[in-house]
Amino acid sequence: MLSTRVTFTIMRNVLAKFNVYTASQKFSSLDSSSYEIIEPKYPTKNVTRYFPSDILLPDYATHGQPRKHCNSVNIKDVKYIEKIWNSCKIAKTILMKTGDQLKIGMTCEDIDDIVYNLCLQHKCYPSPLNYSGFPKCVTTSVNNIAVHGIPDQRPLQNGDIISIDVSIYHDGFHGDCCHTFAIGECDQQAKHLMNVAELCLYESIKICRAGQLISAIGKTIENITRKYDMDVVREFCGHGVGMDLHENPQILHYDHDSNEIMFENMIFTIEPIILETSTNIVMFDDGWTVASENNCRSAQFEHTIWIRKKDAVILTEI
Repeated sequence: MLSTRVTFTIMRNVLAKFNVYTASQKFSSLDSSSYEIIEPKYPTKNVTRYFPSDILLPDYATHGQPRKHCNSVNIKDVKYIEKIWNSCKIAKTILMKTGDQLKIGMTCEDIDDIVYNLCLQHKCYPSPLNYSGFPKCVTTSVNNIAVHGIPDQRPLQNGDIISIDVSIYHDGFHGDCCHTFAIGECDQQAKHLMNVAELCLYESIKICRAGQLISAIGKTIENITRKYDMDVVREFCGHGVGMDLHENPQILHYDHDSNEIMFENMIFTIEPIILETSTNIVMFDDGWTVASENNCRSAQFEHTIWIRKKDAVILTEI
């Protein structure tokens, strides 16, 4: 989600779990890595997606304009949490089934076809499709693309990394998740980047509970990225999820001053985009695709979580 700050200038056991390198093991430069820089040169197909009458469509599916959500803090009614949880599980199932089918030579439009067909199987609608006019069922962000990559006809290559963000709408509620996958065998720097990105997500989830400052999430993430000489994209944020795809609260992924607190039965995403180096981001002319200005790679992992009195439950786990 695009935050209100848009400025497009344009525990040892935890480390072991994610195979994160220590400070003494840092890579000397990005020059040792080899990957194709993604540019806005690949065509996309204009495909019409059809949905049977038994799949409930969100309000924007036909006209492209999502309704404006209420500015108040969005606390979920207990009777709706189970429905959101179910949508989240479907989203994660589709995401991981898609990941299982990734291979060298397939295109991101092949991925879009897979997601569409899985949505039909699970009787749900792909949330990105026609959301403010977005043309595809899923976003696919490869290598230097930070977020909102539009699936196109570029073949995936050995060593690519790709962030696939799956959001679905089922029974009146959205579920949202993202995972970064390696295509074939990627280099050690890419593996390190993905491990740090995943570490940022899980460490920030660990501190969530009712009464906790929302800003603690961003502080946790930025402390980790600084430790490993990486950076986090500031222009995009997590968000509440429910009847609307983007609701309050906004979850900023960097250290900031805010007195907002987490309340019991809040549901929101945490989805930091982690960059190999500090850099600005730029937007392609398509109005969606966002890339790193210096062409460094990024990795993103996302969960939707449910805040309880003493902890947070990850809803996008299967």
